Amino acid sequence: MRTYEDIDLMVLRNDIEGLMKAAKDADETIRERAVKALRAINPDEAREVLRQAQSDPSAKVRRAASGVTLGDVSLHEKTSGQRQIEDKVEENKISIRWLWIMIGTWGVGSLLLALLILVLMFSGGNFGNSAQIIGVLVLGIPGIVMLWVAVKKLREGGQK
Repeated sequence: MRTYEDIDLMVLRNDIEGLMKAAKDADETIRERAVKALRAINPDEAREVLRQAQSDPSAKVRRAASGVTLGDVSLHEKTSGQRQIEDKVEENKISIRWLWIMIGTWGVGSLLLALLILVLMFSGGNFGNSAQIIGVLVLGIPGIVMLWVAVKKLREGGQK
């Protein structure tokens, strides 16, 4: 005699043979649950058992075999919906990752321009004028901030 917990364990273990045997159990409720589980998993080797369950003496088992029960969503439908959600989340992570890479690249470019201004400022032998100093500050400080934030965000994304 099988119990509901046995059916649940068979589903977790993907025990198709056990579910096929349970679909022929004397208890109609056990047969119904086994047939529902087989329909949800939908293995090729259980098609004959599901076909036989459609002519079962119990109306509950026949409904379970035909999939007419209200609110019954198969495991395949649940997992495919979950996969679609996971794919969208992954796409969003990738697009956000590219955003942080672009911000980091912009930060590196700003730092390189600030370094170029510094080199030009000191190459002429003079200290430079205030416009060069302001240019270094305007490019350097935001460049450091953008690069730091981008590296921090990219590291956080890699750890999750």
